[in-house]
Amino acid sequence: MTSDHDRVWRQCVCLGRVLLPLVDQEPWRQDRRRENLRVWGIDTGVRERLIEIFAALVLQP
Repeated sequence: MTSDHDRVWRQCVCLGRVLLPLVDQEPWRQDRRRENLRVWGIDTGVRERLIEIFAALVLQP
């Protein structure tokens, strides 16, 4: 049985995957975000997942 904690994180990831493309509708936003994270030394896959999670957390009640 999954815990409430696991369920919340799964929902955050799913919601983030829906939200990220909406945020990236303007190409300059995607380019700027990717450049900032690259400069900070964050791997491509990790940075995309972080953005998804942060976007979802912002919208959690």
